[in-house]
Amino acid sequence: MIYMLRGTGGTLLLNKYVGDMFGGWSANGRTYAVDFLANKKWEMLYSLREGFVLLNSEGNVIWNNPQVAVNNLRPGLCDIDSDGALELLQLGAGLRAIDSATGMIEWTLLGVGEIIEPVTVDINSDKRDEVMVVANFHEALSDPCYNQVIV
Repeated sequence: MIYMLRGTGGTLLLNKYVGDMFGGWSANGRTYAVDFLANKKWEMLYSLREGFVLLNSEGNVIWNNPQVAVNNLRPGLCDIDSDGALELLQLGAGLRAIDSATGMIEWTLLGVGEIIEPVTVDINSDKRDEVMVVANFHEALSDPCYNQVIV
């Protein structure tokens, strides 16, 4: 369930069941309320192990895109390609950049991270965010990047 309450008075604005968006019962999701579509309105991203769903402010589905091998409940959010729209940076089967407007995978970098969510920051002050992930998943012991920060 996603509930939205007005900050003053607690009036219920939205009560949306999202547990069956991925073909079965889902739990332990994370919700983000952001203007993902750059339309001066907020949308809600519901992030689960089974995938992502983007809802408009009325709770209607904009897109629903189950992802294979999603391990990460907390995607990084940033405009990684400087096009003015946010991407979701998701770990699982490598690092994936997902277009927040469509839910489609823009690119995948295999062999990077597994469980720890990516962090975005402008490390070198060039006014563009870089992505940092940690390669410390237990199955990556033989990876030369194991226990390293990758930028």
